[in-house]
Amino acid sequence: MLRFKLARKDACAGVYQLPYRIAFPRLNCGFIFIPWLREDKSKSLDVLQIYTEVHKYDQKLDKCIGVIFIEDDKESDEEKGWALVEWCFLEHEWEFNAELEKILKDAPFREVSCKEINRYEFKF
Repeated sequence: MLRFKLARKDACAGVYQLPYRIAFPRLNCGFIFIPWLREDKSKSLDVLQIYTEVHKYDQKLDKCIGVIFIEDDKESDEEKGWALVEWCFLEHEWEFNAELEKILKDAPFREVSCKEINRYEFKF
């Protein structure tokens, strides 16, 4: 949830930041949250798809969900702080891909670290 909030906050502030990423190897699923600038809105769906694919590939996952946030172009102060949100879900078996290897070398991503986190427990 933290990465989701950070990406939305960055987009609403009109600030470009590197995407926020997380992967759950046990679930074989990853997430990428991309803050995007309003002036580059026309490229957002292409960016969403390729960043999601590259993150999935980088982490050797079979599933990945990508989310891109774009500052909404509201005029009044009351309407500011909203973001347009687009989602992308990819699911296919991981396999080596020379083209994605090349893209990954220059991908604007943060380094990924690994740590074990306990499962969430819900008490009803």
